[in-house]
Amino acid sequence: MYVTGDGQEALSPGSGRTKPSGSRDLLSAAPQLASEESLAHQIYRGIRGKIISGALPQGSRLRERELAEEFRVSRVPLREAFPQLEADGFIQSSPRRGVRVTSLTLKDVDDLFEARLGMEVYATRLAAARVAAGASADALAAALRVAEDAYATKDPDVITEANVAVHDEIVWLAGNSLLSAMMHAISGRYRWIFRMTYTPEVAGSGDEHREIFEAVRNGDPDLAAAIALVHVVHGRKPTLAMLAGTLPPG
Repeated sequence: MYVTGDGQEALSPGSGRTKPSGSRDLLSAAPQLASEESLAHQIYRGIRGKIISGALPQGSRLRERELAEEFRVSRVPLREAFPQLEADGFIQSSPRRGVRVTSLTLKDVDDLFEARLGMEVYATRLAAARVAAGASADALAAALRVAEDAYATKDPDVITEANVAVHDEIVWLAGNSLLSAMMHAISGRYRWIFRMTYTPEVAGSGDEHREIFEAVRNGDPDLAAAIALVHVVHGRKPTLAMLAGTLPPG
C-alpha cells in the first residue's frame, strides 16, 4: 500500500490501477486535463513534467488539495498517479513527512549512467539486430528529425523531450517488452537529469544520435552498441561535474 499526502492509503504500483507511460509518450505539464481516459496516467505525466521542469522543486511537498485544484480533478486520480511516480523515483512518501519530490544526489546520477551503460547499450544492439532482420527504422528516423529540429526552438523542455524520445524509440525498436519495462524508470530519470543540465552547448549530442541511427539503420549491432556506449560515457563526466555544486554526494 501507499501513503498519500494526508496519511491515507492508496493502491500500490503493482495493483494495475496506474498505467505506466510507454516509450512514445510525450511529456506534459498542462494543468488542465480535458480527457477522462487514463486520467491517472495523464496526471502522472503532468506532475512528472512539473518535476522535470523544476516547477515542483526537489524536496518540495506535494499537497493533494492544491494539485487537485490545479489539474481540476478529484483526489482519487491523484492517489492513483502517486504510486507510479514513486516507483519511478520522482517522489517519496512517508507517514510523517507526507509526499515530497525526491531530492537527488550525485550517486543517484552516477547510478543512472551505470544503468544506461548496461541496458541502453544492449537495447541499441538489439534494435540494430532487429533492423538487420527486417524491422523498420522509420519511426526512429522520424524521432531523430524531431530531435534535430527541436534545437531551433531554444525551448529546454521541447529539446529535452525530443532528445530522450530518440532513446525511447531505440528501446521500442529493440522489441523486448521486459527491457522496455525496465527502461521506463531510467527514461524518466534521464529526462529529469537532461533538463537539469541542459545548455545550448549540448546540441552536439545530436551528432552522436545521428551516428547511432545510421548504425541501427544499417543493421550493424556491434557498431551501434559501440557508438551508444561512447554516447553515454561522453555524457557522464560533464553531467556529474555540472551537478557537483548543486547536488549532495549521496
